[in-house]
Amino acid sequence: MNTVEDYNRDLQFYAANSYAKYNEAGGYLDVFHKQSKLNSTDNIGGEYFAFRQVFNEKFAEVLKPQDESGTVAEVFPANQQGDMWKNASPIQITKADLNDSNNSELNPGFVGIQVASNAKGNIGQNFAGLKTVLTTAVPQNSYLNGATTEFNSGLPTITRYYIDKDKVAEKGLKTDDLASFDFYSTFILDSTKKFIEYMATNDTGSDIVLEPNSILGLTYADGKTSTPNQKLYEYSLTFGEGPYSIELRSNFKHVGGGPLQPGHGREYEYNLIPGMTIKSGEKITFRTMKYDTPPSKVTLTLPSKDGNKTIDLLPGADGAEKTTPRRLNYITTYAGGSATQSGVNPDIDELFTDSQNITGRTRYVGAKIKLFYPDNTDYEFTIADQKTRTKMNVNGADVNGYTFTTEGKTGFAMPTELVKDSVIGITNTDVKKASTPSEKVFEKVQAKVTFDLNGGKLATTVKSFEGYKANDATNLPGTEFAYNLKRANDTAPVVRIAPMNEKAAGEKGYTPNGFKVDKYIDHNGDALKDDALELRKFVSDKPTKDGVVFYGWTTKKVNTVDEYNKLEELKTEAQAKDITKTYKFTENSPILSEMTVYAFYGPVKSQVTNPKQTYDEANDKQYVEITPTEEGKSLPTDATYKLVKKNEDGTYTEVEGLTQTTKEDGTPVFDITDLPSDKFDPEADYYIETTEPGKTPSYSDNPVKIDKQKPVESTTQGEELKATPDLFKYMVKITGKAKDADHKILKATVEANGKTVAVKATTDDTNFTIELNDDTLKQLGEAVSYKVTIYDEMGNKLEKTLTVQAVEKDLRLEIGDLVSGESQIFLKSKTDATLTIRLIRSRQVINLDNYTAKSDDFEAINLKQNGTEFKLEKGDRIIVDSKLEGYKDARIMRVAK
Repeated sequence: MNTVEDYNRDLQFYAANSYAKYNEAGGYLDVFHKQSKLNSTDNIGGEYFAFRQVFNEKFAEVLKPQDESGTVAEVFPANQQGDMWKNASPIQITKADLNDSNNSELNPGFVGIQVASNAKGNIGQNFAGLKTVLTTAVPQNSYLNGATTEFNSGLPTITRYYIDKDKVAEKGLKTDDLASFDFYSTFILDSTKKFIEYMATNDTGSDIVLEPNSILGLTYADGKTSTPNQKLYEYSLTFGEGPYSIELRSNFKHVGGGPLQPGHGREYEYNLIPGMTIKSGEKITFRTMKYDTPPSKVTLTLPSKDGNKTIDLLPGADGAEKTTPRRLNYITTYAGGSATQSGVNPDIDELFTDSQNITGRTRYVGAKIKLFYPDNTDYEFTIADQKTRTKMNVNGADVNGYTFTTEGKTGFAMPTELVKDSVIGITNTDVKKASTPSEKVFEKVQAKVTFDLNGGKLATTVKSFEGYKANDATNLPGTEFAYNLKRANDTAPVVRIAPMNEKAAGEKGYTPNGFKVDKYIDHNGDALKDDALELRKFVSDKPTKDGVVFYGWTTKKVNTVDEYNKLEELKTEAQAKDITKTYKFTENSPILSEMTVYAFYGPVKSQVTNPKQTYDEANDKQYVEITPTEEGKSLPTDATYKLVKKNEDGTYTEVEGLTQTTKEDGTPVFDITDLPSDKFDPEADYYIETTEPGKTPSYSDNPVKIDKQKPVESTTQGEELKATPDLFKYMVKITGKAKDADHKILKATVEANGKTVAVKATTDDTNFTIELNDDTLKQLGEAVSYKVTIYDEMGNKLEKTLTVQAVEKDLRLEIGDLVSGESQIFLKSKTDATLTIRLIRSRQVINLDNYTAKSDDFEAINLKQNGTEFKLEKGDRIIVDSKLEGYKDARIMRVAK
């Protein structure tokens, strides 16, 4: 009531569904209005909105105040499992807040609630025919989740109704199916955006039968639209009214020709694909939000079997433009009654790339399960007969339900070429009622990695995925992450589960991940913890084997240290797909499907060390430091080191001209300050070869690229490095911008007049702006060169010399302090310079007698006008011009005291 369907194409919601859950112990019924949506804020398309829920008045009779506050219901946003968000601000509803036919425009027999936020917008306590409970909280915290629902089953707005348990049975409310009471839910926009509406009835005196693929015509009498081929989805033609109406959308087309044609912006048609019958007297309504000036009427042409019929659609008594609040598209739902959506989603067990069947649980006896595969095919089956419900966990809730499996089902086969992070969708349908399928939920396919100890040992305390615990009263079917963790013995392999990617396989931007990820999440996007988290981590413990030591993991078995050292690390998806080659496997190696990696052992090798490029700012030295692989671990005292590059064949080549040395603090380093560009490859990886007496050499786990690339000056006009003198060439300002491709800018220095000024970088990025105006930079009229050096954090330098030219002669004119009432001033200039003295008083210029400087120092000058003593007054401004041999200087000063 007092609303219409939205005629703007809202891209906020995909779909919605509703269902109810009764908590008998808690004494409340939760009505879920679950949305599939994009991220949202406090408005939708620039309009603010309210949430409305209407139900049968019989349900209102079982409501019971929760406490002294009189609260009979609460509205709040929740997560996928139905748990209230931590930052939620629930909206409390009392009996006085309920709407009925006596205090609102609801029809008799119905009761409803309506909530909105008054943090912003103009929705008041009476909106769209109902009383509204207003909250100061934003909608995201009170009645509509702000998050997107990509890759989960939707996020609900929950209305929790507190009920009198003693009255429930009287009203026919059952604890199992809860289909006795109906709930209508929707979101309503405040309609700051207008639309136009034209109505008529089928007044032709008979039914009009429209054949399939009929073309319906709409002609504006006037008020043509200036851009008629745009936003045709905002047109709507409705036959009938109320729940039995049929609304036509999307198939509208402008047929009025070009801008010079008389029908331009006035003539449209609709292609009616299925055909229909318009009963005599049936209401017809045309609405649109796409218009410039409302036409005076719209003529509808219907191609019936008896020839074309025309009906004039006219605006209402108050005109065509309406601001009636609009119900959002794809969001209105009904829950309860005999025909409902199967509101409780199925629960599916973890899937792996080597899974042979799909298993899970449903709330519905004899349910139909439908699976949706990544290749856009699907498979539907009916679950096996089960005489009774079993206590189980379905999507985090302990309920009575039924198990299902694809094992033995006719025609079932697992999809081929499943890879990690493929997505399989699933719905279930309650076939015992006139139900539609539940909303589709998704499960990502996972991959297991088996760490084969290859004859070595690891303590049995190292956890491994060894299947699932047996079900019992404390471990119901469907309990998540109920893993068996203990291996049979210390030589048994360790099985780990590769962590899920935040994106789905095949999704834009997807890159296969290894064990090291930013977020360890489950299929709902929630953070993993405890054993579930441990099983998704790389095996960090090192296996042991008599007489040899552990080197690392490989994708195939290798036999010699030389063979192992020549292996590349598995780093890319392309490498992972090439199963003909062998790679070193690390926590960063991408995982596509089930795989086994093998421990490699060899003779005792030297301690592994890693290179780290650093810059010693105090001594202006660039180093590659030799560091231990683990923080706090010491380097061997008797080892020798080489900086080497790994070749394509797996061998190593030493960098020429470098020998290991030590810094002042004793840190072993390679000094690369003067390393010429022809002695290294900036794109290559460099390793430390460490050799201890009596041990085989080791090579770094984490190589480094040598960066000798200096920052570059900005090429944008006006941003280049430059020195700008002031008008008198006394001071100079240094300005400009530079950037570095790989590292942050550390600082800039400017050298001039035998001094150096340093400017530290203050930003965290690779761009740097210098703007320096310092006493050190005085030009004093002389030719001065300024050496600007910009350093990145690796000590690479951009150097540029900026030169400013001298003035031909500096007269060095200065004025001493001026005092009111005095006739004597002190001036300094060059010997023999002519000093012209003027004074401004009360906007009048007064010329005083000239004077010739007798020295290069300050001189006392008696002010005279035509030979008569002249005294200064407060506020006077004195102007002195100095001239000598064609050169000029000038100063002006005010008498301040």
